Amino acid sequence: MTKLRYSLIRIPLLGAILLKLYRAKIAFRYCSGSLLRIFVWLFDSKETTNLTYHLEETNKRYLVSLIAHIAHKDFAEIMGYVDEV
Repeated sequence: MTKLRYSLIRIPLLGAILLKLYRAKIAFRYCSGSLLRIFVWLFDSKETTNLTYHLEETNKRYLVSLIAHIAHKDFAEIMGYVDEV
């Protein structure tokens, strides 16, 4: 099979098409979760501007840590503000 594959790849037009298909397969596999979320968003959301999304707990902690560092405040104090919202 490997020998046949290399023979097909070396045919100028066919090789280019096969390469594009292979790369598209990789890209769609990588983006499949995002494409599903986009499709759901298209029919579920009413937003046209100010697109929002939910932060996971890990993301919130990183954000609070950054803000606390920049503001020279305690992590717990900033986290208290975030928990109120």
